[in-house]
Amino acid sequence: MEIPEYYSTTPRVRKRPRSRADRRGKKGLSLIELTLVISILLALSTVGIVSYQNLTSWRKGKSAGIELRSVYAAQRLYLADHPTKSAAMLEASSILPYLPNGNTLPQIESLDGSPLTIRITTMPPVLLSGDTVYDPSGSPGDGLWDVGAE
Repeated sequence: MEIPEYYSTTPRVRKRPRSRADRRGKKGLSLIELTLVISILLALSTVGIVSYQNLTSWRKGKSAGIELRSVYAAQRLYLADHPTKSAAMLEASSILPYLPNGNTLPQIESLDGSPLTIRITTMPPVLLSGDTVYDPSGSPGDGLWDVGAE
């Protein structure tokens, strides 16, 4: 009669794992898994940084459009009070009382931080960088860096 294995008095010898994956077991991360996690984190942070930069430039453009609309409203109010004048004859000092802040033209900066000037002799007013019209959005009616469509 044979003795069953579970009654055996000899200690069982564990089999040696055949591969690294068998030896590793369920714990820990492999180098490939760590590389994958790090690359995903880098990709997400890159997307976040680019999105933040785009949001910042959009905010600057939107605030510039709001400031230009206030100048445009001041131009229209002045011309309504002085119907014999034309927009080409406007001066900054004549529309200052009609502006919301009442004492100065708004100070607007470009995307790179350089100051822009406002041409008030055209209706609607435009931003100038030197002698050229400044509108990095590329659309004259979107409300970014311009008065927008009315």
